Amino acid sequence: MTKRVAFLVGTTRSSDPSLHHLPAAANDVKRLGRVLGDRSIGAYDVTMHINADEGQVRGDLEEVLVEMPPDGTFLLYFSGHGVKDPYGETFFAMAGTRRRLLESSALNFGFVSRVLDKSSCKRQVVVLDCCYAGGYGKTKADVIGETMNRLRGAGRVILTSSSEIQLSRVDGDESVFSRYFSEGLETGDADLDDDSEISVDDLFGYIVQRLHDDGHSQTPLKYAQETSGSLHLASVPEWRRNSRKAEPRPGSTGLAEHYLRRLSPAERRAVEEAFRGRSNEEIASAQQKTVGSVSSLLTKAYRKLNVRNRAEMVGLLLGR
Repeated sequence: MTKRVAFLVGTTRSSDPSLHHLPAAANDVKRLGRVLGDRSIGAYDVTMHINADEGQVRGDLEEVLVEMPPDGTFLLYFSGHGVKDPYGETFFAMAGTRRRLLESSALNFGFVSRVLDKSSCKRQVVVLDCCYAGGYGKTKADVIGETMNRLRGAGRVILTSSSEIQLSRVDGDESVFSRYFSEGLETGDADLDDDSEISVDDLFGYIVQRLHDDGHSQTPLKYAQETSGSLHLASVPEWRRNSRKAEPRPGSTGLAEHYLRRLSPAERRAVEEAFRGRSNEEIASAQQKTVGSVSSLLTKAYRKLNVRNRAEMVGLLLGR
């Protein structure tokens, strides 16, 4: 297997009091690190920096990228504050960051872009789940736009947690975007084309749909420059692949799969559970939803499948 490295950075608090605390950042990094490091999912060599200083992260990041082979895959993830100085430079806030001393206390995205460009590794994914701060007459849109310009590069895919005019949502102790990012990989639900592999496009589509299905007004963005095909990120976990073989699945025939492709990921998950004979209450409990939301998902699915109820849905998927 070719070398895979995930370099994860999360900052929950900085020295500057104007940058509010983001406790979810540490949880996001820890969960994603666990998922990507799982040998049956990502098999990445994971490096995590939580509330680290700028100098340590700069040195470690450059060293890792220098050692990456051309055929490797490098994933860089940031969770925390993004800020911009009066001269147009964009930075990622670190533990010791002070806004009036950004050059010496924050991670410059210009530096990040340069070490990415110099690396021989040409399969690079940059994930930004950042709460962007304005200031110096700059808006949040200014900061995101400049960050994208800094980080773009050939063969590189960039995912951001929200558009330039939206906030990145936090729900409980996790960022919503990062929760779905990890969840899609951990459960295998992001395998939208059912090929047991999860690409960047698969995962991005899954996150977008989950945000929509759960009513979050947040639209992630994806930038790709001079990439060939969709970059492979991970595999469906072994337990999920085994369960697909062991359990009756409505997608077991070409006809059923044809129908199921009409559904959103959330609708499909609800339909698959209903097909196995589970009640709405059982589905809601397993998927951490309300019974009402499960009923709504199934109703939408029935409409798309042109059936009136669960019994007709089962018959349709069995080819009766």
